[in-house]
Amino acid sequence: DDLFGRKRLNDLGTAAAAFDVTGSRDCGAFLHYMEDHEIEESGTADSISVMTIHKSKGLTFDVVILPDLERTFSGKIDFAVSRDQLAGGTEWALKMPRKTVVEIDPELAEVRHRHLAEQQIEDLCVFYVAVTRARYATYVTVSPESTPSSSAQLIKRQLLRDPAELPDFDALDEKFRILYETGEREWYRTIKSHRKAEPEQKHAELPHDYADRQSQGRERLILIKPAQQEMIAQSASKLFELEARDIVDFGSEIHKLFEQVEWVENADIEAIISDWALSTAVNSEVKQHVAKQFKECMASDVVRPHLARPKGEVDLWREKRFEIIQHGRLISGAFDRVTIFKDKSGEPTEAKILDFKSSTIADRDIDDKVMNYEPQMAEYRKALSAILDIEENDITISLLFTRQQEVREL
Repeated sequence: DDLFGRKRLNDLGTAAAAFDVTGSRDCGAFLHYMEDHEIEESGTADSISVMTIHKSKGLTFDVVILPDLERTFSGKIDFAVSRDQLAGGTEWALKMPRKTVVEIDPELAEVRHRHLAEQQIEDLCVFYVAVTRARYATYVTVSPESTPSSSAQLIKRQLLRDPAELPDFDALDEKFRILYETGEREWYRTIKSHRKAEPEQKHAELPHDYADRQSQGRERLILIKPAQQEMIAQSASKLFELEARDIVDFGSEIHKLFEQVEWVENADIEAIISDWALSTAVNSEVKQHVAKQFKECMASDVVRPHLARPKGEVDLWREKRFEIIQHGRLISGAFDRVTIFKDKSGEPTEAKILDFKSSTIADRDIDDKVMNYEPQMAEYRKALSAILDIEENDITISLLFTRQQEVREL
């Protein structure tokens, strides 16, 4: 019951009212709506905002840093539409074949050329937005060797007319070199602070036993997210590569497909994939690999028994989020799949956790990967034990490695 808590309660009421206007009275739909609801809050005057170029359109900032201009347009067209330039109607629509086929057909080649030209104009407009947001200074970082059609290469060509102006980076000791600058480098020394001087306030003397009183206050919890505790060693630059994004997308999408499987013997695999393909926004290559791997798992004699309905009275959780306080720690996570076994009175007696792992690892490295996951799954077992009020020994944990169609029990 503080200012922030009351504000969040008001935000919750506002979001609930917005859902109510839709007319839906479905509790599940309401929960999904609240989970996905985002609140737009403007930053303070002295904050740093990290955002996409599109989101920055129309805004002005004191300083703008552009660290990611090396991306290039792939030129790939999944689906093409040809329109009559005079009448404005649609002439034909086609799922485009491979690039080699497109290039030997004049009409398809023209459509591709026009599509590339439109995309390049759009990219140029986005780049214009990026370099015109700053009030005082814009800083652009580029690689020594930029891809030909990237924004980074464009700005180097425009500002460094002579390729000979580019220094030999292999011969440099410095990690960074200024290729071009204009204006006053120490511009910030001439800018007056926007902050208003706050009037001096006199504070009352604190009681002598203030510290003792404070120790009786609310305990500050330590937030633990077991799924983020796996030990991984990799270069930080890998996080910004397209391949890394595809790997993250792959794991997220394969989980979405498994979430739709209640019991494997009753699952319509093709229908699940078809519905998912219509709603996902990942690129076609990732989509194809996800669908292929999901089908292979569903057909695997090793995997199917772990997704089949067991005998007796059971409950099933799929992608079940949880938060629980244990020993001064706030444990936050999500169970991929939990099968709960019940007695005749409906009380939980045993449970089985099945966690999906889509890591790109070699078969020989699975044992090491299992060891990495053990701390995370131990936290999940403790949390489920408390939630269901059953002993930890009555909970089994299995890891399903989707790429290898292999299941390991911890």
